[in-house]
Amino acid sequence: MTGFKGVTNRSNDKLREVLIEASWFAIKLDPAMTLYFSDYCKKIAKNEAITKIDKNFFQELGL
Repeated sequence: MTGFKGVTNRSNDKLREVLIEASWFAIKLDPAMTLYFSDYCKKIAKNEAITKIDKNFFQELGL
C-alpha cells in the first residue's frame, strides 16, 4: 500500500469510526500493536497515534 497517509476528511465517516475502533481493539489484544502505540504516544498525541496504528494494522492484514 503506497501513498497511505492516514484517515482523510473526505473519507466515509462510518468507515472511519469502524477503522478507529478496530485499531483500538487491536491495541488491546496484540502486544506488537500495543508496543507501536506506546512508542507513537511518546512522540505524538493519542488521536494522531491511532491513525498510525490504523496504517500498521491494515498493512498486516494485507488491506
